[in-house]
Amino acid sequence: MKTKIVLPGECEFSDNMTECLETYLGSCVGVAIHDPIIKTGGLLHIILPDGPDYKKEARPCYYAVTGIPHLVSGLERMGSSRKNLTASIAGGAHINTMNPSCASFNIGQRNIVMTEALLAEFGIMVAQSSLGGNWGRGMRLDVGNGRVTINSSRKEQVEPGSVDTTTCDVKQILLQKANELQPSSKVAIRALQLANSSFASFRDLTELILKDQVLAANVMKLSNSAFFGSSRTITNVSQAINLFGMDRFKKIVIQSCVMDIYPITFDRYGMEDGSFFHHSLACAKIAEAISRQIGIAEPETAYLAGLLHDLGKIVIERFAAAQFMFVLHKLSRKQMSCLQAETDSLGIDHAAIGGIISKKWQLPQELVEAIAYHHKPQNASIANELVSIVHVANHICNMLGIGLSTSTMGDELEMSAIELLKLDEKAVEGLLDIMPEILQSHDF
Repeated sequence: MKTKIVLPGECEFSDNMTECLETYLGSCVGVAIHDPIIKTGGLLHIILPDGPDYKKEARPCYYAVTGIPHLVSGLERMGSSRKNLTASIAGGAHINTMNPSCASFNIGQRNIVMTEALLAEFGIMVAQSSLGGNWGRGMRLDVGNGRVTINSSRKEQVEPGSVDTTTCDVKQILLQKANELQPSSKVAIRALQLANSSFASFRDLTELILKDQVLAANVMKLSNSAFFGSSRTITNVSQAINLFGMDRFKKIVIQSCVMDIYPITFDRYGMEDGSFFHHSLACAKIAEAISRQIGIAEPETAYLAGLLHDLGKIVIERFAAAQFMFVLHKLSRKQMSCLQAETDSLGIDHAAIGGIISKKWQLPQELVEAIAYHHKPQNASIANELVSIVHVANHICNMLGIGLSTSTMGDELEMSAIELLKLDEKAVEGLLDIMPEILQSHDF
């Protein structure tokens, strides 16, 4: 069975009965419409309810008000009759916050209201829906039989049994493993430090990279990847630096240093293969964009902080398998945030573990804080702006459903970060509006 992924702000159609259409959702709303008579279907991923006319014309699928008519008319062009169409809708998760003043940011609810109103206007029956809450969802349409499967990122868990290892023991194990975690390349951490330094020169980076075959190979692999968009084959490090320029090459070095410790599978957090890296990379690009847009913090530092923000999850994924059932139980039954569920079950959360790792790697203190406090930006002491940028970037990733996991939409948005960055509702929607341009260079 072939699966086609529908990205945020896009719509896909199919009349192939062996094909499935699939998307991942946070505060966005997915609309699957199927014609059981001629076996056609379409899946739309809505990001915002409405927008400016010129943007709706350029990207109709981005908005409910233009995306739903686009979806319906597309199926009609394929031969469907509107009276035969049935819809399923999912998503629209709300932003989790204890601050009442954050209600105006509830894009998920506004997406739901607009979607339901438009489907009613078109006279299309909604046969299945899974809306609201503070968790992410996956949505899949089987074109052949019209079956729509909606999976919650936060599955209901059975009551966990007892285990021999105590919370105290688990915490000690995680702390030990956090201090041991490092890239396999011998010089990768030094390269990571140098790439983040404003004093790094072309010669410094070249000489360091050439000292380690693993790192050099990773740099060459990324330099020639579609992600960095080179139109020519790059055969050596100096050529890559000259072609990309220093700032862009630093990003390649940073990703090369950590790519071997980012696991493909992430079963504990319920992530699809490759989703952890995709989420980290998207957060990096969004953090960089926020930094550039509002003129706060160094964009390259924001990029690195976004890329590394979830380092601590790697340790939990690898070394807390038996205990993670307690985290899932607290998430599903007690409706805790992921951070609180980790702390209660493991004695420490992934952000704190990430802070320990970054400190062990001797990264700058501002990066240590950005990683350690990306869920609690109010706790930062010297890097308040950078931490707030990563906090907001992470939430935008979750709203778009990039890297769907058990924690999607489950952790609180801190209004202190919004206020520090001077982001109002319009500014947040403006950031969502430029996501296609930010993310288009990589397949999420």
